[in-house]
Amino acid sequence: MRALARDDRGTGRTDQRSVPETEEVHRRHHRAHAELRNGRTSLQEGGRQGRYAEAEALFKRSLAIWEKALGADHPHVALSLNNLAVLYRIQGQDGQAEPLCKRSLGIREKALGPVHPHVAESLENLARLYGPTNRMKEAEVLEKRAAAMNLEDGNAGL
Repeated sequence: MRALARDDRGTGRTDQRSVPETEEVHRRHHRAHAELRNGRTSLQEGGRQGRYAEAEALFKRSLAIWEKALGADHPHVALSLNNLAVLYRIQGQDGQAEPLCKRSLGIREKALGPVHPHVAESLENLARLYGPTNRMKEAEVLEKRAAAMNLEDGNAGL
């Protein structure tokens, strides 16, 4: 069995993976992307056709695949958490959405840094969750932080 040496993000450390292991991670990666796309389609059509349950199942499957293939702290995991949280928020399931939003934000801040467009997206989603509740002050703080990032990154108005 041939092994592949992989430099872990330029740190000089290498990880030995066999070709079949690498191919399996690659297959999971593609499966997760497909589940994510299908979930987004179901979510977009959800209001018109009652497909929220289908979107939820697909987002959960995508999340499980990403976690298994890439680890619990990978930005792709944060994306799946974010999408699932948005689905719950749309359905008024704020109690289920909030921990997912917070976990997504934590992963993104750690993996991408505190000032990144994906971090701003997570902040905005958490603010949208807080906005209709008694947590307007928290929502405003999150919105201002996200807006500052978007201005800094040149994404204002996008």
